[in-house]
This record gives sequence, structure tokens and C-alpha cells, in this order.
Amino acid sequence: MFERGNDMKLTVGSISAFPSNLSVCYLETRSTTYACVVQKTQVHTVNWDNKNESVSWDSINISDTSTDKPVNVLQAAFVLPNARTLPLLVVGTMCGAQIFDIRTQKLLQRQNIDIGLDEPDDSSFWNSFCRGISCNDNTILIGTSFGHIIQFLCTGETSISSKKCLKVEFCFDSLIVCCRFLRSTAHRLQLHITCVYIRLVSLALGYLMTAAERWSGHHTAEVEHSASIADITTCRYDEITCSGDCSGTIIVWSKNIKGVQLKIATQHPITVMNILRKQVIVGTVRGRVLFYSVSGGELMAEVCAHARSVTCISVAPESAYVLTGSEDGRFIVYKLHTRKPQAYQVEYRFSDELPNCAIMGAQFTNGRGSNIAVACFDHNAIYGYRIVKKASV
Repeated sequence: MFERGNDMKLTVGSISAFPSNLSVCYLETRSTTYACVVQKTQVHTVNWDNKNESVSWDSINISDTSTDKPVNVLQAAFVLPNARTLPLLVVGTMCGAQIFDIRTQKLLQRQNIDIGLDEPDDSSFWNSFCRGISCNDNTILIGTSFGHIIQFLCTGETSISSKKCLKVEFCFDSLIVCCRFLRSTAHRLQLHITCVYIRLVSLALGYLMTAAERWSGHHTAEVEHSASIADITTCRYDEITCSGDCSGTIIVWSKNIKGVQLKIATQHPITVMNILRKQVIVGTVRGRVLFYSVSGGELMAEVCAHARSVTCISVAPESAYVLTGSEDGRFIVYKLHTRKPQAYQVEYRFSDELPNCAIMGAQFTNGRGSNIAVACFDHNAIYGYRIVKKASV
């Protein structure tokens, strides 16, 4: 079904061992494909035309804006808000999130992670990071190791502003399950003020509502994951956004990220996610690929696809193809059948194994799924595959 195409070699460096370490954005208006990979404190970007004749590489050094020291990058991704004509490069680091203009490489906006400790703690610092990058309309979302989701709003070509973390209005169906006195932290209230920390559980939705600041019975409360964000994904066609954490919890956000629509408890350690035809597709540490219904949260299908952790999931909306890649060096292409009256089916179409390789990223390079790009740990190239047309009889 697919055959090996042209490879694109990095001009310097290689590819780091992080999940989703390949992001692809196809700009149909310019017939140009953009891609990026991460190596330690650098992000390597490349763009090429439809014929792979004009390939251009570039590198961006990422540093902590407060100290100007290089900072480790965990994920970089291209997003295309509706307010822009060219994609933005969003970078998640151990210090926070940064957004760059891909054409000028100018830093447009940033937000550091507020650890919120009264005293410095090296272990907490090194455990902080940003990963899980997505875009819904003009809202850019980045997950953090604390379970928060950072938001940026893009209102123009160079106009990007920070927003508050996702919140929902507190409902009267909530139940106080415990409370205790803590010293407040910088990102909760003012420092050195003793406050009541109340944990709330929504009886209707079932998720944990945390950090009700100075509870008075009608305040808003932040909806947080209880573990580090593993991935965030958005379906632009259906305007569905899902966030998943390392503990296996998936939150399906309502349109325009105004509230929580559904919570799914998978009981699996999540590594990556994607959405296709109102199905959230989940990759796990154990190599399984799970298909959940966004509308009801039902587990529709489970595939024991890989021998090691799933590191990437890509979808082609026009052909309903699903692509998964893993540390076991194999990538697999499926076709998802959800249209009635046909039975729900995940149909195997193609797979290939790259010997002695750990795949960190595998992505369709267009909506049809006719081309695939693959990135492997410690390799200095992005490998290309193209679909083979059936010979006419």
C-alpha cells in the first residue's frame, strides 16, 4: 500500500526520545508542508513543496527567557489558528511554553510554569514541564505536569495573549469531601496567607474540582487533571477537544472550550491521543490502541498493536486512516469504519518495521493520508513513505 519515498536529512543534530516528536502541518493554500522535531534544547524545522524538490531546514535554539540559558524541550508542534495565514510554532519546555512566528523565528508570546513553592525545590523544578499541544479555533492549549492547561488566544498575525487556565462555573450539586489548612501558594492566593483548601467533586460529572479559593458557595473552581497532562488533541471539523493525563483520565471539552462535556476513565497509562469521526483514539504505555466514543465514552474497540509504548497517533480525516507508531520500531495504518449500517470496524491496511529504530513520531502529511513522515530516536533524518496506486488491469 505504501512504499519508501524520499528521506529528508537534518543538517545538524538528531532526534530526541520523546513521544510525539514529529509535528506536521500541511498548508494547502501554498502547497507547502511544515514539520518539526526536537533535539535537547533545539527545535529543527523543515518545509517542502508537493514534489519534494524544495526542502529547507532551519533550527531554533530555545532558552529560558528569564535567564537566557538553554532549556530542555519536551515537545514542539505546529498549530494554525483561524486568525493566521501561516502556522505558529508552539514549544513546551521544562520552564513553560513559548510561541514563535515560523517565518521570522520571533518569540511572540511565552508563559512560565509557576511551581508555586515558598522555598526552592530542585526536585519539583526538574519534575515540571509542558507537553500536549493543540489548537481549537484561535485558542492554543498546552498541558503541564501539574495537570493545568495553559491557554493562549490568537487574534491576529502577531497578536497573541495569555488566558487563564480552563474553568467552569461551580454548580450546586457539588459535595465537599475534605478540607484542610495549607499555606497558600503563589498561583493560588497571595503568599504567606493561610487559607482553606477545599476539594470538590461534581456529583453530576464525576470529576475532581480543585482549588476553590476562599470558598463562599458560589465561586468558580478550576477543573484539573489529577496527573500530568500526556496529550491534548482537537478535531477541527467537529470542534472537539480532548485532554488526557498519565493516570488514564480523558476529559472531553465542550465546543469553544467553555466547559466539560464528558470524563472517561480508561484505567490505562496514556501516552498519546487523537480524534477521528467523534472517536478519541488513545495510545498507551503497554502498546494498546483504544477507541472511545466522544459522545458517550464507550470503549468501541481495542487493538493490541505494539510490543512497546505507543509514541504517536495520526489521522487522515478525508480517508478515515489511522496511523500509530511505537518504540518497537513499527508503524501501522488502519482504516476506521463507523458509518452505519456497516459494523464498527478497525481494519488493518499496512505496516512496516524500521530495524533497530525507536519511532518517536509518525504523521500523515496531508488530510488524504497519501504520504507518511516518520522520525526515529537518535536518527538524523525524517523518513518518507508514499501511497502506491493500484496498477490498472
